[in-house]
Amino acid sequence: PLMRFPRVLPGYRENTNNSAKEMMKIRQSRLVQCHLLETGTLRTDLLCILSSFLSCFERRDFSGISDVKVCFRERLRNGIADIKADDAVVLFQEMIESRPLPTLIDFSKLFSGIARTRQYDLVLGLCKKMELNGISHNMYTLNIMINCFSRCCKTCLACSVLGKILKLGYEPDTTTFNTLVNGLCLEGKVSEAVVLASKMVENGCQPDVVTYGSIVNGICKSGDTSSALDLLRRMEERDIKADVFTYTTIIGSLCRDGSMDAATKL
Repeated sequence: PLMRFPRVLPGYRENTNNSAKEMMKIRQSRLVQCHLLETGTLRTDLLCILSSFLSCFERRDFSGISDVKVCFRERLRNGIADIKADDAVVLFQEMIESRPLPTLIDFSKLFSGIARTRQYDLVLGLCKKMELNGISHNMYTLNIMINCFSRCCKTCLACSVLGKILKLGYEPDTTTFNTLVNGLCLEGKVSEAVVLASKMVENGCQPDVVTYGSIVNGICKSGDTSSALDLLRRMEERDIKADVFTYTTIIGSLCRDGSMDAATKL
């Protein structure tokens, strides 16, 4: 007897059913799309999506460069020279609210950038906010605070930060002492700066050209050029070469005293 085959193979019937379902979905989606286009709803949705996408980009001026809104690490990497106070506060707030929290290195970069613009009070305020948010300081941020207090001629508060360094178990480094010495000299407290420089040795830090340069500058401002020359000779005995700033300071002081020959020989 002859074998009868089915008119439609089972596999073909399944494929046909799947294709029919897909065609039905396409027709339905086209009908919905036409309806949305007619009512204007689709255009509205597209505009909303585009608007929300563009709103993610804000033009901000950091260092004269118009940057799109990127993460704070990208901004810090690009540099924040000449950053304005409002931009600095916004950037700091974004860092505080970000998760995971930024590292202290990131905060140090921000504070250092602001300090370079001489906005010392702003740096100190942000350091206080960082502490209130439960973020502890390290040596970098504490040294920045000492520098800001010293630049504002508030060495008493700078010395209190030094006490905090010791309380937290950190060891003051050469940068810490040099910053304090410079702050004392800016306030005219040269004798205290000399005492502090001697204490550097007791704490295992050797005075360097920056230390002596700050003291020489303070001595010359007080009008005691002879003491500045004595200190210069002491530097030479200790094999510490004076830099251009130190020589310029002493030469300027000699010229003010009318000792042009001594200034020329130096």
